[in-house]
Amino acid sequence: MIHDDGGVSYSDLGRAGGAVMLAAWLGFGLNVVLAAAKVAAGLLAPSQAMLADGLHSAGDAAAALAVSIGIRVGRRPPDADHPHGHAKAEEVAALIVGVVLAVAGLEIGIDSVVAVWSSGPTEPGLLALYVGGVAIVLKEGIYRYQSWLAAREGNPALAAAAAEHRTCALKTGITLLSVVGARLGLRWLDPAAGFIIGVFVMIMAVRISRRAIDGLMGRVAVVDSSRAATPPPPL
Repeated sequence: MIHDDGGVSYSDLGRAGGAVMLAAWLGFGLNVVLAAAKVAAGLLAPSQAMLADGLHSAGDAAAALAVSIGIRVGRRPPDADHPHGHAKAEEVAALIVGVVLAVAGLEIGIDSVVAVWSSGPTEPGLLALYVGGVAIVLKEGIYRYQSWLAAREGNPALAAAAAEHRTCALKTGITLLSVVGARLGLRWLDPAAGFIIGVFVMIMAVRISRRAIDGLMGRVAVVDSSRAATPPPPL
């Protein structure tokens, strides 16, 4: 199964209830709102990093929708075609999250490089700072709620979505730093941050995808028998 950053092993789906569904749809709605706000700020400010951030949030919205659908499908009871249930739907949803993030990260990196060589960077406006600050607060809040609920319910898809929200909050922090630097005269920081965001997103995509594939393949942690047989040292 998928493991979070703390190494907690999540059990198969079977306890996901209305709270999990509500949290998943809440994440979806938040991503839609933030995507629109960031893209608008990136175009009006203007800021290449904020625009890239907004395009990534749009990808987040699509990924969150996939997670929500995966959770709903995973709650279905066993049937003739799926005698073992539909729990693997959550790993499929988590894998979709990873693929969407990988594509978004690649596009962000390419667009940032093109922006530098095409017309040159510009100085971002204050709107990018305001939108970015609000986005960080909201993303961190949804991360804490979803990760707590995922651990309580043993829900791997929601855990993947929560990790992505934390990644988005950190990414927006990089965006804010680049906007501040660009406004102080280092205008190359804005497109440079866009490139860094793309790399950062792709790394996270690989990690989420690997964990989802492990769950789909039924991979289990290998325990070192020699270490397990060694008694603990005396106190």
